[in-house]
Amino acid sequence: MGHEQIHIILSWEVRATDYESTDKQKGNDRREITGATPAMNRIHTHKRVLQVYVRDNLDHYGFVDINKRMFYP
Repeated sequence: MGHEQIHIILSWEVRATDYESTDKQKGNDRREITGATPAMNRIHTHKRVLQVYVRDNLDHYGFVDINKRMFYP
């Protein structure tokens, strides 16, 4: 993986936790109405896993080898 790709992946600002709506927000929150919350949580989880994978490989091996499972779970 190129240095530019590594830099982009590591620069993502990814939430540490998933989105959760309080009882007050449920029904009023656009994410809840459209059902986007589960999709957003899957995206953030995938990004968190990818960042950990890139960081670990970079620290351990000094480079990151692209793995098909990184992008297609």
